[in-house]
Formats: sequence, structure tokens, C-alpha cells
Amino acid sequence: MLEIVGIIAGIVAATSILLFGSRGLVDLVRGIADRKKRVNDHSSTVQESVEAVTSPPTIPDATERPPSLLTEIPAVSTGAVFVGRKRELATLKSALEDAVAGRGRVVMLAGEPGIGKTRLVEELASYATATGSQVLWGRCYEDSGAPPYWPWIEVTRARVRDFDASQLLEQMGPGAAHIAEIVPEVRVKLPGLAAPPELEPEQARFQLFDSMTTFLANTSRLQPLVLALEDLHWADTSSLRMLDFLGSRIANTHLMVVGAYRDEEIPPEHPLSQTLGSLSAEPSFRLETLRRFSAEETASLIEATGGLPPTEDLVQRIQGHTEGNPMFVGEVVRLLEEQGGLDSSEADKGAALEVPESVRAVTRQRLMGLSAECNQTLLSAAVVGREFDFGLLRRLFPDATEAEVTDALGEATRVRLVEELPRQPGRYQFSHSLIQQALAESLSTTARAQTHADIALALEAHYGDRVDTHAVEMAYHFTESQAILGPGRAAHYELLAGESAYSGHAYEDALAHFQSGLTVKGVPFTGNEPAPDAEAAALLFGQGRAQSATLETYEQPLAIASSRRAFDYYDAVGDSERMVSVSESHGRAIARMGSSGVIPMISRALETVPGDSTAAGRLLSLLGRFIGMEDGDYDAAQNTIKRALEIARKQGDEAAEIQALLSSAVVNAYELNWRAGIEDGLRALDLVNNIKDPRIEILVRSFCVYPQIATGALEHAKRNAADMLVLAKNLRELLPLSGALWCSELAARLSGEWQVSREFNDQCLEITPHDIRPILTRTTMEYEVGDFDQGDTYLELLRERLRQTQSGPTLEYGFATLAIPVVSRISGADLGFDVASQSAEVVLNSPSSTLFITSMARAGLALMAVQIDDGAAAGAQYRELEPLRGTILAWTMAGDRLLGIVAQSMGELGKAASHFEDSLSFCRDGGFRPELAWTCCDYADLLLERNNEADRAQATSLLNESLGISTELGMRPLIERVLYRQKSLGT
Repeated sequence: MLEIVGIIAGIVAATSILLFGSRGLVDLVRGIADRKKRVNDHSSTVQESVEAVTSPPTIPDATERPPSLLTEIPAVSTGAVFVGRKRELATLKSALEDAVAGRGRVVMLAGEPGIGKTRLVEELASYATATGSQVLWGRCYEDSGAPPYWPWIEVTRARVRDFDASQLLEQMGPGAAHIAEIVPEVRVKLPGLAAPPELEPEQARFQLFDSMTTFLANTSRLQPLVLALEDLHWADTSSLRMLDFLGSRIANTHLMVVGAYRDEEIPPEHPLSQTLGSLSAEPSFRLETLRRFSAEETASLIEATGGLPPTEDLVQRIQGHTEGNPMFVGEVVRLLEEQGGLDSSEADKGAALEVPESVRAVTRQRLMGLSAECNQTLLSAAVVGREFDFGLLRRLFPDATEAEVTDALGEATRVRLVEELPRQPGRYQFSHSLIQQALAESLSTTARAQTHADIALALEAHYGDRVDTHAVEMAYHFTESQAILGPGRAAHYELLAGESAYSGHAYEDALAHFQSGLTVKGVPFTGNEPAPDAEAAALLFGQGRAQSATLETYEQPLAIASSRRAFDYYDAVGDSERMVSVSESHGRAIARMGSSGVIPMISRALETVPGDSTAAGRLLSLLGRFIGMEDGDYDAAQNTIKRALEIARKQGDEAAEIQALLSSAVVNAYELNWRAGIEDGLRALDLVNNIKDPRIEILVRSFCVYPQIATGALEHAKRNAADMLVLAKNLRELLPLSGALWCSELAARLSGEWQVSREFNDQCLEITPHDIRPILTRTTMEYEVGDFDQGDTYLELLRERLRQTQSGPTLEYGFATLAIPVVSRISGADLGFDVASQSAEVVLNSPSSTLFITSMARAGLALMAVQIDDGAAAGAQYRELEPLRGTILAWTMAGDRLLGIVAQSMGELGKAASHFEDSLSFCRDGGFRPELAWTCCDYADLLLERNNEADRAQATSLLNESLGISTELGMRPLIERVLYRQKSLGT
């Protein structure tokens, strides 16, 4: 209470300086009753316009509108005076009309605090509601303990209320279970929903985003929807990711998203900056930056608020102090009205007008006229957040009666500092976030921490057994009050909040909670020391999982290091179950194909479980895969996987057997043992029919596609790829869909079906833009057809991925060594031999490189040597490249054609001819038309070099065949090459 009294006393003392001076106060502040009597006809409009400055409207529910409004679009009057923003409002109305017509739109409103973003959205909302659309509001809050995805939860809850159970299930479809993970009301309405399957983090989040987008798009077909998202500068990263996802898929919906944010609070590294950058590439996106009012607009606002035309002198003085910020202008006028009235005619008498220098200052002055009880109530409410609950305030003031708290809130409501939320009895919010901020910041650090402590304890008592379901809110208040209550419960709730966010696929928020818990406990985020206790171990393991879900592939060692510290603690206390969980949690690190550090954890966990247990089988399968891909020890890998297969078959566990066969297929692929890989895949495919799991079937078919393409069975690969795509589209999960799209793209590209390939590639890169595989294949395809500008763009993407990747025998390094020489040969220019050479050196100097990766490095070195006429250097790679005979090298070129090119550069023309003949047969039999066209041309070059009559005749025939194929497929660089050779032959 002393804190409150001190604040009020300070405000009173400052008033004589900040306000007008004694004479000015008498002259300029008059009894508002007399003035309003003179302008009685205008008074209702004045009152409405004052409320409109800071108060969001009550938007009628869709079911409350007359049916005629769903089809008719009459001229609409909003009732409240709306000053300025005519151009911006026209833009919003145009976007709404597009959305109603099925052309979804995203419009962002940017501007400083108080500039009128919310007021503009309210005006649009009134228009949209009156013309048949439904408006759903989602708000973001600063440090208020709101859970991840809060604005989307608000939007979805509002829409869910509109449907009964059968309607809701129809609109959500199979995505209902995923939406229910973050919106519990869905499961309440649909109690029979099965839990969604456990997925890799990236897949799980994709499924959630896709389900939410599908639901909103479906419901917008029933009635156009406007999603009004407020204060996006405070949005959690996961909410922004969902906005990005929706924005990229909004074009063919009846959805309009209008978002508002403070641009001055968005530095380049802010997550919203990334979202805006992504959205700006969409044709459906528009950004409007709101500027301050001109003097004329300020005059209009003063007149609308005060009821009389202000004098020019008064306008200039208010404009000079407020700089045309609409909220500041409105608050100043409101302050003057509260203190007796504003008679602008008195300004001509020369009175001194001293306006407070900020909205915060004028807010503090407005508190001066309120009771101490009201001030105390508002200050506590401000620490709760922008929104607060009457019941909570009652608990914070146990000595006050319900009537006293009601009176205090009524006092604040009457002066429009707070307002009741529509259709939410007992819920209030501050009329503007700046007012809540000003109040909260007026408390000292100690007083604020004490208030957080009071709130935390009150909430804990209120929630009782349900407190864990409010972990985010509890974590916020306990963490802010740890100076009062200590770190114990803060760390506990941060852990719970982190797990809750992780299970809801809000991985960035989960990471923040886990790290906040570690900070509270004084445990560093990085290092090698084991966790000091079980809670710290859980926080570190949580940090590791969240890092694994949010970091790029090349950053995965950070995630594994976090989990290793938890693993070491569990090892020390003998917790085998958690050791196994930690070991299995980083399977994604396999994609690195470098040293991840996972092998020692798996090996140690294996020592703690029975040798023939299910856990041992899972760990052995995973360990074999890591050994094959990271250590490059094929025999050790297959022996380990063999033990996993024995356990699975002994236990009759077909799912475990499939996983072991997949591990074997992976290891075989990276040792170029393609035919053994096909056997693994086909055996696994036989078992898949028994377990009926589409995810597993997609994965199994992918490991049939890769070796089938590599060995020339392109038609078989196409059928498997097509089956994969059907399954993946029905499943609608990120990684299965990405893999299926890429397999389909690969088969189409190698057949020369460029347009089909490009469409698959576009879809693949849209959902997994950092996947190096579609970047590689798109790069080579664009050069093949002669679009060098596009090729350069994708080649730069490949280089960028290389720069981001930790040095080692990874796909990024392997692809760079091969792709650069391949496209350089097509274009006839050096497109980065230095980068390719350095990448090859990294790969070949690594003792754990697999044959798949080293073959790309050696092929790249050989092609570069050929292009600089260094036959000896090319020949140095020849022997190591012989295993590529009868295969497609890294889905790029025929191994036999490569060997023919290298042998020719060595002067071994007979060998070269044999290789080219093999390549012709391989490409014709397999249907690899682009490769066939290149082989014809390269073989013709060899025959022309031998230069005898029979060879010239065969060369002419091959060039004709090459020209026919390349012309049909539009392979411009090859066409030009063939025409040049034909010209030299005189044909």
C-alpha cells in the first residue's frame, strides 16, 4: 500500500509542472456540462468517437446476424467517427472483397504505438461483419504467461463454438486430432478423437499447421473469415511460423488475415522480420505503414472527440507536443475533459498549454483522479497482463470485499482505462497495451516481483490439482518472482511449460522455457559437465530435443551435446530407461553423415539393457546405421544390424524387422551396394503389407526407388514413387511428402519430363527449402535446359548450404564436388572449380567417408581434370570410379558415360568406346533419355577423334540421334553443341 501511496503522491506533485499552470487550468479547462449542452445534437457522436479511439468493438457473433446480410452488401455506417486513413481503409476493403471472391489475402499494418492500427482494424471489422463475413480476433501479449500459439488458439476457439460435433469433424477432417493438441476445446466437443501418432518434430509441426490451415480454409467456404491478429511484435515464434505457413497457402481461400505490429520494435533479427520477409514474396501479401496524423487530421480528431472545432493555435500546440499520434491526442483531450472540460475558444486568450510528453505521462496523470483502491487494483492487474480476471483480483486483495473490488473496476471502466471483454463475464482488459505497460513500469522492481509472487501463489491455490495444465502462466509469474519465492518452483514450472510447448510442437517456445529453467537453477546451457540433478537433466534433455527440432542439420552437434550431459547424469545414477530414450532421440543426426557423437551414447545404453530385449534390438538397428554412415565401416555396420534382425525375428516383431532392414538398405546404399539394397527394400515391402503403416511403407518404398534408379530400373522406380506420393498426400505429413515428391521429381527428371519434374521440385522445396537433394537436382535440370540464370540461382543455394555445413563427408560436400563440374561442363564455364576441389579434399581426407560420398568427390575431380585437359589427373581417379559401371551416379549422370569421358582424356580410346557403348545400352534400356542424348554426343566426340570413315558415319548417326532427343526435350546447351559438331562435319 505504501508503494501505491508513493506513486500517487508523485503524480500529484508532478501535475502542477506537467499540466497547464494555474491560470491556464482555469481558462482552458471548463465545465463540460455547459459545453455539451450547447452541442447536444453532436454529443452522441462525440461519445462514440471517444470510445472508438481506444476501445475494440463488440463484434456480433455470426449466428446473430440477420440471414439477409449473408448475401446482401449494403452501404455501411460504422457509427463511430473515423478520422483519416481513407486510403488504408480502401486497401483493406479491397483485400476483403478479394477474399470474399476466393482470393485470400494477408495485409499487415505497421506503425508506432498508438498510431491507430487497432482502430483501423476495428473499422474493417465493422464493415466485414455488416457485409457477411465473420471476424475472429487473436491477440498477442508481452510477458503475460500466454501459451504458444495463443492468437491461433483464440481464433480457433471462436470458430469451434460455431459448430456441433458432426459439423466440426466434417470441417476439421483427419486434422482434428492435431488441432486438439493445442486447442483442448476440440477434444471436449469430439471426445472420441484418437491421439495423433508420434512423429519427428518437423513432421509433427507441419501436420499441425496443415490441419489448422485446412480447417480455416474449409470454414471460410461456409462464410468468409477475417482473422484479426493484434500486436504481432509480441507473438511467439511458433505463432509466426503458423502465420507464414497459412500465408503461403491462402491464395485460393475465402480468408483474409489482417495483422498489426509495432514496426519500431522489430529489429532484423526479430522472428517477425523473417515472417514478413517470407510473406512479402507472396502475391497475396500487402504491407501498409501507418503514419502520424497531419495537423488537419489532428484537428478533426480533436473536434470529433471534444465536440467543437478547435482553434488553429490549439491544434498547433497539441500537434507539436503529440506529433500527431492519434492515441496521444485522444488521451490528452480525454484528460482535459476529465478535469472539467475543454473549451477551445479559451485558447485565444493566450493561456499556456503544457501537454505531457508521452502517453505514459498522461496515463499517470489520469490515475490522479482515481481512488487509491482503484489505483492499487489497476497496478496489480497490470502485472497480470493486458487481460485479467475478476476472480484473481479478489484473491489478490483478500481483505477487500467483492463489492469493493467491483467498485474499483467500475471506476476504471467509467474513465475507459479498462473494459469488460464481450461474452466473457468476469474478464477485463486494459483499453490499450500502452496503458497496461505504463502502469506496470511505474512499479519498482521489488514491488513488481512481490506482485508477481502474490499472483503466482494465488493462481497456484486457485488451480489446485489442475495447476500443471497452466504451466506457462505459472512459470512466468514464479520466474518473475524468484527473488521473493526462490528458484525452486520457477524451475519446476519452466520444465513443465517446456514439455507442454514441445508436445504442442512449439519448439522455439519449448527451448526458451527449458533454458529459462536452466538459468533459474544456475546451470549453463553449454559445456561438458553432467547435469547436477534430475531436474537439471530433464531440462538439458528438453533443451537438446528442442534444439534438435529447431537447429539446422549442421548445428545438430549442439543438440547432442545438451542431451549428452543429461545422458551422463542418467548413466551415473543407473537410469537405463532414460539412457535409452536419450540415445534414440537423435536419429535425425544421421542425416549429417559425419561424426555426430551419438555412437558412444548408443553403445553405452546397449550395455545397460538385456541383450535380447526389444530395446536392444532398436538400439542395435540404430547403431548399425550410424556405424555405416558415420564410421564408414560396412562390415561392422551389417554385423550389428544382423543382430538386430535376429532379435526382431525371434520376437516376431515385424515392425522392428522392417526398421532393421531399412538400416541395412541405408548402409548398402552408401556403400554403392545397390542390388543388396533392393533386396532389403523388397523384403521390407513384403512385411509392410502386414502392419498397414503408411509412414513405414513410404520409407520402405523410397529405399526401393533409390537403388532401382541407380541400377537402371526406372519404370519400377516410377511405380514405387507414384505409390509413395498417393500415400504421402493422404497422410499429409512433412517428411514423407517431401521424400515422395523428390522421388517423383527424380524419376521424371531422369526421363526428361522437365515440366513434371519442375512441378514436383517446386512443391518439395516449398515444404523443405533446405533439403540439399532437390536443390542439387533442380540445379542440374536448369542447366540442362539452358536456363543458366535459374541454374545460377539454385547453384548459389547449393553453395549456401555448403557454407552452412560443418566440414566433413556430408551430402552437402559430396554434391558440391559433383554438381559444380557437371554444370560447368554443360555451360562451358568454370562455375566454381575452387569450391569443388576444396570440397573434394574434405571428403577424401575423411577416414569415415562412405563410398557413395567419395565416388562423388572422385567423379568431380575427374570431370574438372577433363575440362582443363589434364588427362593424367583424370586417369588418377579412373580405377576408383570403376564400381560406378552400370549405375547412375548420385542421380546425376550415367557411370559408364563418366568412365568413357575419363578414359578418352587418358588416351584410352578403346576403353572409352566400350564404356560409351555400355552407357548407350544402359540409357536406352532404362529410359534415361537426357543421359542417352549426352552419351550419343560424347561418344560421337570420341569417334571423331579416332577419325576413320566408319567412325565418322557412326558419329553422324549418333549426333542425329542426340539432336533429335535434345530438340524434343529442349536441351539448348546440348543442341548448340551438336549443331556445332554437325557443322564441322559438313552435315
